[in-house]
Amino acid sequence: MYQTDLAKQFGVTPDTIVNWELNRVLPELFMNPMIIEFLGYNPFQLRIETLSDKIIAYRLTNGITQKRLAEILGINQSTLYHYENGTHIPTKKIMMLLIELLKIAT
Repeated sequence: MYQTDLAKQFGVTPDTIVNWELNRVLPELFMNPMIIEFLGYNPFQLRIETLSDKIIAYRLTNGITQKRLAEILGINQSTLYHYENGTHIPTKKIMMLLIELLKIAT
């Protein structure tokens, strides 16, 4: 596949594809799901050892910002930031939502 074809598929310019390939810039977060689908695997090296890691991996894999995930969970973005950094532990209500969302085994 040519860079021009890939650019059309992703809705970007061929120069953008070149810049991604050369690691000059990273794709916008919302493009991650399209990239994963195109490649057939997740190229992002994400740890999934802790709850914080799992939240971050979910967001990046699904192309969701902290702000959007916080809205989905019904919490402030700053609260989600603290969950992702491991400085706060989710309430039972939020933990139940995260278990469902992240498909965490209980």
